[in-house]
Amino acid sequence: MRATLTNSPAYQLAAELEPNALGFNLNFESFVPTARRPEVQRRFQTHLTEQELLQLRWLIDDVLTACGAKKLDRPASVDAQVDLWGKFPRHPEEQEKADSVASVHGTK
Repeated sequence: MRATLTNSPAYQLAAELEPNALGFNLNFESFVPTARRPEVQRRFQTHLTEQELLQLRWLIDDVLTACGAKKLDRPASVDAQVDLWGKFPRHPEEQEKADSVASVHGTK
């Protein structure tokens, strides 16, 4: 699943979270379209267990709640983007791994 966090004519920041054999892979990537040689730059990558991912989720929820943020409905554009990314084909071995991890985590 991929989501664009910041998108302007000068800068883009995206987060990607996918299940893998170790749990979940979290990537943050940036892109500066106006750069001399524009290319996607990986800014942060880590592997998280299900428990670590839940702790991150709780941290984000706690901070938003403390700041008085209201619970927002998921925008339709996020669902459309998820569907779009789900249509890209994967290498057969990569797809097998993703399917087995998804079945273990109950996401498939």
